Amino acid sequence: MRTAAGIVLAESHIGKGSFRNSPDENAKMVDLYRYLMAGSLEPSFSRLKTSAMKKTTFVGVIKVVCVDIAIILLSGLIGVSLNGSFVKGKQQTTFALERSNGKPVFKPIPASNPKNYPVFSGIELTEVKNAMQSGEMILLDGRSQSDYESGHLPGAYHLGVADFEKALPLFSSRFPRDTRFVIYCRGGDCSLSRRLAELLYDKGYLQLRIYWGGYNDWFLGGNPVEKGGGKNFLSTWPN
Repeated sequence: MRTAAGIVLAESHIGKGSFRNSPDENAKMVDLYRYLMAGSLEPSFSRLKTSAMKKTTFVGVIKVVCVDIAIILLSGLIGVSLNGSFVKGKQQTTFALERSNGKPVFKPIPASNPKNYPVFSGIELTEVKNAMQSGEMILLDGRSQSDYESGHLPGAYHLGVADFEKALPLFSSRFPRDTRFVIYCRGGDCSLSRRLAELLYDKGYLQLRIYWGGYNDWFLGGNPVEKGGGKNFLSTWPN
């Protein structure tokens, strides 16, 4: 607005003869005044202001990016430190939770090499029910004793992976090598059923199928369960 007012004021002075020059010279002076006030000073200040704003914005963006990168690197370092075993590769040791003198104890289970074993065929819930009704297969629960006592499939025998060698004499005395078994554990990411199948395979038991859905699949399906000590091969029980 000051520029426009200045131009009007200059033109009014020229119109009143305030400038003692020829009309051409007065016109040139007006053009020069317009250039200085409208075309040079204000655009220059505007360009300077815009440049400063761009510089400030660029610096702010760089700071935000640096902070984000630092957070990502720090999070990665924390994750690596907390999951060292995962970073190193597949864990070679499985643990089973057992109880000793009333206290929980994690017992290591010997590692296995999957290349030494066949791909054990699975069995679904409906087939498990049919096998239980016909009695053509024996159910084996590979979980810990405490889990077994908390609930297991009706008629299932407990053969804990952690105590396999201790339970083997009684187990082998009751079941010949051609017995057909359905093995299960908790289900999902539980690997105890597969490990139990491998241990039995090493002892000459080849008729093995795994119920991958496990106890969780059975229980969540609304099927009946048994609780208590049931039958485990660390002690004898009535026939």
